[in-house]
Amino acid sequence: MNLKYSILWFENEMDSMEPLVEDIKDYVENLGFKFSDPQIEQGGDNFDTIKYEDYDLILMDYKLSDNEIGSSLIKKIRDNQIYTDIVFYSSSTIPELRQAIHDQEIDGVYCVSRTADAFLSKVKSIINVTVKKVLDLNNMRGLVMAEVSDFDDKMKQIISLYLAKQEADTSNRFLTERKEKLMADIKKKLEALEKSPLDQLIESRDFEASHKWRTVKNIVKTEIKSLEVSINQYEEEILKKRNRLGHVKETVNEKGEKCLSDGDFAFNDAMCKQILTDLKKHSDNFDTIIRHLSQP
Repeated sequence: MNLKYSILWFENEMDSMEPLVEDIKDYVENLGFKFSDPQIEQGGDNFDTIKYEDYDLILMDYKLSDNEIGSSLIKKIRDNQIYTDIVFYSSSTIPELRQAIHDQEIDGVYCVSRTADAFLSKVKSIINVTVKKVLDLNNMRGLVMAEVSDFDDKMKQIISLYLAKQEADTSNRFLTERKEKLMADIKKKLEALEKSPLDQLIESRDFEASHKWRTVKNIVKTEIKSLEVSINQYEEEILKKRNRLGHVKETVNEKGEKCLSDGDFAFNDAMCKQILTDLKKHSDNFDTIIRHLSQP
């Protein structure tokens, strides 16, 4: 999930539900997320072309177009290993909805009446559950990284558009001024670093991840040579991937896989598994070094 909250809505009489969309929109935006207009499907005609991973919530009516039954479509969704939260609703009774779900041997579906108050209450409660998952610290870090990357891209676009409208002399003056300010900032950091006590070096914000890694590399050379090759892989396996995750926009390749906008680094199951494997490997390496250096 990102800053945008997206709903896939299966409903063949959307006019009757349209007044509720604005209520849901207001609720989502009050939580701090962007609300995308729901993707409306009247039945399962487009089932095979829908990108279910793009949606945070699925709303499913009981009776759809061409006498299609919502519970049958939910069964098909679950059989395709799509486990997005689903709200199943109808003007029928709740026991009837639950029986329809039971008959299809489906798990993890929320049943609710079609009446406005009951429907909105259930949908809002499910949205809360979804949002709380994002508000976990680790998920929030990822969300912030993704959005800041997008903001950086938009700010570069703003600057480029502005400069394109200027005369050459104006553009050069503008860029020269920004360059001088950047150099002044770097100079201040260098002066502060020169004045800082040596025992505070590793706590300095400028002693960033790559400097820490290079320092640990030197320590490993003399202390635990058996880990030298593995520690040398840290830059490629962790630092470069982290930097790209934080600063390159997400896009979709020709295979429909999420990847970075430079066309590389596709986010499929294999890549995610490899990242987790590498994270565990280096966590274990660092713990080993700490234990070694903690010995008298």
